Amino acid sequence: MGLATSFRKSQFCALDLLIDHHRLPSDAASARIVSEILRMLEPSIAHEKLDSIIHLALDITVISAARYCSKPRIEALKRLSIFYKADQPTNSEDCIPELIRLLRALRFMIDKYANIELFEPVHFDDNQSPVEIITYQIFSLLISHCDPEYTAKAGMFLLKSGWLRQNDPGGYDPAGCVAYDEMRRVLAPKTRCIFATKGKYWGAPKWQMNGTFEDNIFRIAMALDKFLKIGRKEGMDGFLLKAPAEFSATVNILARSTARILQGLSVIDPDEAGCLSRQIEAPEWKFRFVRESMFISTFGACYPEKHPRNTYSMDGTYFFFQPDYSLRMQPMLSERMEVETRLRILKAFEKSGGWYSNDNKCYEAARYVRPVAAEEPPVRWWDYLEL
Repeated sequence: MGLATSFRKSQFCALDLLIDHHRLPSDAASARIVSEILRMLEPSIAHEKLDSIIHLALDITVISAARYCSKPRIEALKRLSIFYKADQPTNSEDCIPELIRLLRALRFMIDKYANIELFEPVHFDDNQSPVEIITYQIFSLLISHCDPEYTAKAGMFLLKSGWLRQNDPGGYDPAGCVAYDEMRRVLAPKTRCIFATKGKYWGAPKWQMNGTFEDNIFRIAMALDKFLKIGRKEGMDGFLLKAPAEFSATVNILARSTARILQGLSVIDPDEAGCLSRQIEAPEWKFRFVRESMFISTFGACYPEKHPRNTYSMDGTYFFFQPDYSLRMQPMLSERMEVETRLRILKAFEKSGGWYSNDNKCYEAARYVRPVAAEEPPVRWWDYLEL
């Protein structure tokens, strides 16, 4: 029995059902579940099962929040769910018209996300709210109609959902794969970047050791394509690719790996196939994929413990893709504050003993792969490109 079908037929807490399955529904399955909840809200059905329907609506809201909400928003949802105490019971029927409106908006967005095609443009209207906002509105609307024990359970599920999806043998989830887990659990809290812990991230599919390099790159390209298209709407901050540790055994090997991966992505993108053939050492050059420019940070086994690009004892090589639109959304990186903010970040790294220098690395590509010693010349990863 499919997960969406099981969800539809369940008359108990759907979160328990999902925990038993050790997986979460895809966006396409979630859209079908929302459609079923909307059907159940028809007057002929809803008056008999309204409490159960509201709990199911809260379930799918929590599931969508776990995939699309930033950490601060999830923390807010947990605080609402765990500490909310209603002064008096409210009439559940009063919230139905607004719930229907919000569920339709949620279904529209996640169905649109589910049907994104590789290298095909996606257009969003300004009046379409992102999933992060819709889920918060639904959660806020419904929480007064659920008992405190249930809402606390929903809040705790947000903590557990990453573990469930990371261990799901059935497929890839960008907000619950190994790369996502290591970004959220290790890289974000341990780096000295002042923005890292508040970011909203996705992870790349697991690198298949028995697959070809080209097959792995294609799977990564599909995920990165979707991330960049959804990311601008949802306010995503970064996409983490985890590759084998041998990809960074030395700085030179990391440079070669960087060139190979970026070239692999570039050659299959019909709009940016010539990106790496341009003057990379020009100040204005940026890596581009599906019409989006971005900065790339590499973390590898070749770096010592205090180095800013150290992997913090994790077994892998990491490529962090940060789209320029995410940087522009940071008020502290506005034109007026950017210089001061970057100095703060540099001082935070220096305080931890992991300082770096951009003195001889004035163009962006020179900062993708860092030398072991900050004062050393740039690591010229682009020399390994096969043009």
